[in-house]
Amino acid sequence: MTKPKRTSLAILLATLLIGLAWESCSRYPRQPTRNGRALSEWLTQLDSTYPDGMDSTKTWQAQMSPKQAEAATAIREIGTNALPHLVHSLTNVNSRRMERIISGFRRLVGTERSRRPPGAEQRKAAFGLAALGPVAAKAIPELSETMGDPFLSAQAAVALASIGPEGWAALT
Repeated sequence: MTKPKRTSLAILLATLLIGLAWESCSRYPRQPTRNGRALSEWLTQLDSTYPDGMDSTKTWQAQMSPKQAEAATAIREIGTNALPHLVHSLTNVNSRRMERIISGFRRLVGTERSRRPPGAEQRKAAFGLAALGPVAAKAIPELSETMGDPFLSAQAAVALASIGPEGWAALT
């Protein structure tokens, strides 16, 4: 391959990577913050210390660690500003191939330290919506539409059940 062809190929590849990075970054709505930390950080904290063996006689809120309680309080203080990000995170499902590309790119630029299992973002979003409780009632239509998706229905059900009577009605 001649030098001009290699240069053209390198420019094309660089343009493609920049376009992919732009696309993956621009898909997500801007995250609200609380106490200098982004919503995604609070969601990670809320999910990170979730107990393995739960007492089924108590609600998950009653079994939170102090760190989880701090994160849940911060998410409640963010309030309805968190809804667009949480709904997007819960309903956005990339193909496995696209998820691998995005994950690889994030690791390459240093924004992702470890590989997340599939569905981790949806789980975090469901916990965030659960922490909001009745405040998340505006998200009921989007969550109800998600109930038909076998991949997302469990997380949407958790979120709807945590909203309260309005969410329960949508579940039934």
